[in-house]
Amino acid sequence: MVKPVGISQTSEVATLVVWDLTTGKALWTLPHCGVGTLAFTPDGQTLLAYTRNIIWEELRGFHSARIAEERLMSWNASTGTTHFMSPIPGMNPSHWVVSSKAGAVLALSGDRNIWHDLKTGSVSREQPIQLGRSLHVATINRDEDQLLVIEFSGENMHRVCIADGATSVAGSFKGHTHRVMFASVSSDLKRIAGTRSNRPVFVDLDAE
Repeated sequence: MVKPVGISQTSEVATLVVWDLTTGKALWTLPHCGVGTLAFTPDGQTLLAYTRNIIWEELRGFHSARIAEERLMSWNASTGTTHFMSPIPGMNPSHWVVSSKAGAVLALSGDRNIWHDLKTGSVSREQPIQLGRSLHVATINRDEDQLLVIEFSGENMHRVCIADGATSVAGSFKGHTHRVMFASVSSDLKRIAGTRSNRPVFVDLDAE
């Protein structure tokens, strides 16, 4: 017989703090927020995050956990006012990719990739993008018609056409995936900036 034990949230003890980059002062704080996979919209006006409840149960003397109530959350980045809290179907996303032109945010989650409306959080469409779950970088280009994705497992770079989800291997990232941390990609998808051994590092993707 399964006995309910309790409920916890993703990163439950964490505190979310948003700072003003000009003044260095905290704009708002959300303690015990239980959120992860954060992303700002390109205009910096909206903050998005993923949150989930974890249901703890006891079966034959052993505790087990299952994921429940996964949600996409949206706040006003300046004030912390909640815009919406919308259910996320499928598994937890590893990355958010925001398209201002489409007014949508893509939740990348293995083979179940879902676009959410940026104003309401509702699901607008699913897209059959076939990618691994061990993503290191996922970013959209300046024209917002392609994604560049780097995966840990295959150490490959993939270009993804947003219109139809078609993927192609753009090159190899071998030798970098476990050393380049906190990486971000230029808007033309040609260069990665990150850190290695606490020092800045740049990788020219065209040269890889």
